[in-house]
Amino acid sequence: MLFQKRSATKETFPNYWDVSVAGHVLAGETIEDAALREVKEEIGIAILKTDLVKIDVRKNINRHPNGIIDCEFQNVFLCKLDVALHALKKQDEEVDALCLRSLEEFKYFTANRNETFKLVPADYSYYTFVIDSITNVL
Repeated sequence: MLFQKRSATKETFPNYWDVSVAGHVLAGETIEDAALREVKEEIGIAILKTDLVKIDVRKNINRHPNGIIDCEFQNVFLCKLDVALHALKKQDEEVDALCLRSLEEFKYFTANRNETFKLVPADYSYYTFVIDSITNVL
């Protein structure tokens, strides 16, 4: 699995690891087009709509200590990464680092709130959902 470390300048959860890629839909843009654009922006590769496997739409509300309230519908996709990690080009404004971790490691980090690999703590049920979805696809 590909993870990205959020930039130190992010307003919410700077320097935390998160599943890759995430973003917002622009006015007039389809969900799929937004996903393709965000992949290109954040990790520098072009994918096709047919590469996306939509697994769910989730409603999520997070209230952050700094006063920011995120209310969003999360359209969640899986996509096979067909290039090597070194071939990715991270978006420096958004992403400080990229790494690959196994599904077993992801399960461990989620179950144990591992301090050496700090996942964004907003909603651990999301991570469990992603793990279950990947397991079902495999």
